[in-house]
Amino acid sequence: MTSNHKRFIERTLVTAVRSALTALAFVPGVYAADASEDAILELTQPVNQVQIGAGYVDKDSAKFGEFNGLDKKGAYAIGGFELYGRGDKDSAYRWRLFGTDLGLDTRNIQGEAGSQGKFRVTFGYDELNRNYSDSYKTLWQGAGTSTLTLPAGYPAANPAAVGAGTGPLYNWNNIQAPYATAACAAAGGVPTAACQGPGYLIPANMSSFDVGTKRSRSDLGASVQLGSGWTFSASARHEEKDGTKLTGVAMGGFKGALMPEPISSSTDNFGAKFSFNSKSGSLILGYNASLYKNDIKAWTVQYPFAAASATVPGVLNNRSMMDGAPDNQMHQLNLTGGYNFSPATRLVLNGSYSRLTQNQDFAYQSGPGWVVPATSANAKVTLSNVSAKLTTRQSKDLFLSMAYKYNYRDDQSPSRTYRITQYDSALTANTPTAAALNLNNNLTNEPTNRKQNQFNLDADYKLGRGQTLAAGYEWQQIKRTTDGDENLFPIEKSRENTGRIEYRNSITGNVSGRFSYAYSQRRVGEYREPEVNPTGWANNVGGLSELPGFRQFFIADRNRDKLRSALNFQASDAVSVQAGLDYNNDKYPSQYGLKETSGWVLNLDSSFAASENLSFNAFFTYEDMKAKQDSLSMAVNRNTI
Repeated sequence: MTSNHKRFIERTLVTAVRSALTALAFVPGVYAADASEDAILELTQPVNQVQIGAGYVDKDSAKFGEFNGLDKKGAYAIGGFELYGRGDKDSAYRWRLFGTDLGLDTRNIQGEAGSQGKFRVTFGYDELNRNYSDSYKTLWQGAGTSTLTLPAGYPAANPAAVGAGTGPLYNWNNIQAPYATAACAAAGGVPTAACQGPGYLIPANMSSFDVGTKRSRSDLGASVQLGSGWTFSASARHEEKDGTKLTGVAMGGFKGALMPEPISSSTDNFGAKFSFNSKSGSLILGYNASLYKNDIKAWTVQYPFAAASATVPGVLNNRSMMDGAPDNQMHQLNLTGGYNFSPATRLVLNGSYSRLTQNQDFAYQSGPGWVVPATSANAKVTLSNVSAKLTTRQSKDLFLSMAYKYNYRDDQSPSRTYRITQYDSALTANTPTAAALNLNNNLTNEPTNRKQNQFNLDADYKLGRGQTLAAGYEWQQIKRTTDGDENLFPIEKSRENTGRIEYRNSITGNVSGRFSYAYSQRRVGEYREPEVNPTGWANNVGGLSELPGFRQFFIADRNRDKLRSALNFQASDAVSVQAGLDYNNDKYPSQYGLKETSGWVLNLDSSFAASENLSFNAFFTYEDMKAKQDSLSMAVNRNTI
């Protein structure tokens, strides 16, 4: 509706302008050439415009108005404007201000002002609503807040009766029927108050709630020319998000419900950089920051299966508790530079250092025997990235490039051991005779680090008209470590070598194709196998990943063959056809586990442009994948710690 209305407004304006020009052509003393010049001026010199209109929606629909702000029945005001200004005739100063959808929840206002070659200032504000659902119903009260409670008319369950054949919530697993007793069965018709089960009690207590979010964003930016090729620019953005979204909440065992999670957060982004450009090279030194703040630290849902005086395994204090995303910050320094050794040879360097922190206090309900050694995670991660690429054209037929990349993720968060449980009952000792639900209550976080080095060498050579042969080599090394006493990874380093060759051919003016083959080898060196208990496998302790001879495929030795092919046919200006056939084969020399994966994919795609405004597309994809693995089973004693 909005777009149709705008087109009507624009066409009306165009018609009015054309009518005015036609009238001027017949006014004495005014020639058609003058009218033509005025039309050209209107195209080259913007004219201020204001648009005012209205729209109407005849039915509520969250899906129809999911993003366009037209989710409610009724009339809407729709407005927009474009305003322009400038200094005197000898000035390079210009400004403009424009807005769209001003009567809707998708309103947008933008503006900028500046003088070419001196400075520029920009600002903006926009909103975006997302309407998830207008038909959601919930049993709980307080939707949209961080505390969801059962309604006053909701019956309190008797834990002793649940599962014993009596009590209003006995038949919860068969929610459409009342609980079954001989007396209720004899009553017939609508059950009396004493015989009404969840199928009758819950609907009467349900209430409607619209689920959706609203995002509002403000931007401000500025840049100034400092002279001698130097430029300074800075920007800031503030974004707020409020509303609700549906989140699954577990309530012990296999019970749960979709609940409206409250959303109230803000994100602030800042950036500043110095830039330098000259004929011989360029340099950019910048700083970026992102600060996220969440007003929802935790939110709780009252447990519907127990009386207030009872405790239910799986729910602390008869509340299901969910934590919101924690506050966090990111600060980054980056440097980019390029140098031209000659018109045919250029070197580009990139580097960045990022510091990410998350130090929000824990939000939790402490249970009996809990041990939480700190008030927050005090998490800190640094990211270091360096890359360099040298390109050169040795002749009109030969192009070479060489690149190096380094990435290091260093998790500097402290390693701590937490003794917690998800149950209301007190913790029990970790002994072979302890209850199964209370085993392994000690949880230790292990910070992990990843360091990658990569080197690439590529060459393109023109064999003749429309024919190119490309070849490349890649060497990659990845090192994974943890900061604990023992490395959690069964390997420390993996190395992979890849060779690639590709042939490209423009067979005719309307037919082109390519074919490539790549082979790679990944080797991990020594893979630490688990120690087998000398008294027998049945006495082993641990998880399934500790099977001897079993290797995790994503870090195990691997040989890979990869084929790629494509053919493009431009039958006419209106018709084009593309086809592609790819094949992959991975082999793993591990004793057990995944041994081989293979697969091929066929793609067909065609398009037909019937006119400038109408086109048709058709595509077909067929994929076939296979995997081979050798299995091994063994007993694991999980009652021994």
